[in-house]
Amino acid sequence: MSTLRLLGLAAKAEGLVLESRAEAMAWRAMCVGAAGIFGGAALVMLHVAAWYALAPSLSLAWIGLLLAVFDLALMAVMLLLAGRHRGRTDAREAAALRDAALAGALRAVPLAGAALDLALARRGDTLSLAEAALRAFSAARR
Repeated sequence: MSTLRLLGLAAKAEGLVLESRAEAMAWRAMCVGAAGIFGGAALVMLHVAAWYALAPSLSLAWIGLLLAVFDLALMAVMLLLAGRHRGRTDAREAAALRDAALAGALRAVPLAGAALDLALARRGDTLSLAEAALRAFSAARR
């Protein structure tokens, strides 16, 4: 496979990975938002109903404590539901395809690895700029 084709394949795979991550984040945000709106309205009504139901038999302090414990349990359930969605399963496959395509492209072009190191160093991801330049110089001398 040619280097440009491998790089194009890597770019498409990266697009799938990013699309999947955005979709998962949107799903979580929607679930948390909807849960917050409906949960808030229902919780207000539930508090009022529980307050009136428990007022004849318990003191106000005990009623407040029971309602707070109920609120904490409801919060835990909502957070668990928000964390359940793991995104699409093809995102892992696309990430593996991207990594394989990039590795193939870097093997095909001798200075590509050094150029990638320089690009990452400029972004601040991995190497310092001096380390990347030293690697590029040593790769060019080989």
